[in-house]
Amino acid sequence: MIPSSPVPTLQMFRIHTFKLSPPGFGTMRRIPLFVILVAIILAAGCAKEAPQTGSLDISSAPAGLVVQVILDGNFKGVTPLILTNLSAGSHLLQLRSPGYAERVQLVNVNAGQRMQISADYPPIPAPTPETPTTQPTPETPSQTVRPTDVPTTPPPPGSIYVSSFPQGATIYLDGKGFGVTPNLIPNLTPKSYVLRLSLVGWKDYKVVLSVSPGQMTTEVASLSRP
Repeated sequence: MIPSSPVPTLQMFRIHTFKLSPPGFGTMRRIPLFVILVAIILAAGCAKEAPQTGSLDISSAPAGLVVQVILDGNFKGVTPLILTNLSAGSHLLQLRSPGYAERVQLVNVNAGQRMQISADYPPIPAPTPETPTTQPTPETPSQTVRPTDVPTTPPPPGSIYVSSFPQGATIYLDGKGFGVTPNLIPNLTPKSYVLRLSLVGWKDYKVVLSVSPGQMTTEVASLSRP
């Protein structure tokens, strides 16, 4: 007859320690195994993964003004707007409203934090009423009016937003350095520019870009290996 195996009990799962204490010191006690297991489980449950996303709280003034929100080239809605679950790092924010110049800025989203962005727009001035012109009377001979030189207003500057894969490529416009990708280059005179991206271990990227008055030109470059 095969003897039956003993049923394991809680008393078996113990850690026994040796008495190595010198005279004058107490002896270490036995620690139950299940106590150690519970402590490990509790410690693992308390360790939480750090958040990897943040959020943007975007508002505008005056209230009721329709302001479109575009983030990284994608339309997100109109203000007031809260954007959540955004990856930590730099994002391109564009704000558009009829009658106003487009606003473009790079925002840095921090993990686990909400960033407040408020855009204030001045009121649009009312149009000036036209002054009626006085027609000359028949008795008064008309005078020849010579055209005067009207001063020309320079066109508003434009901008270029450059990103690349991989990031960190040095940006050159017409041979002048403008930081590394991704980067927004504002206040550019409307004209054509030669863009060159340089990154160690990758081929140089070169393209001709045209900047229009008051507009932003976007260039997303994919670098290739030599």
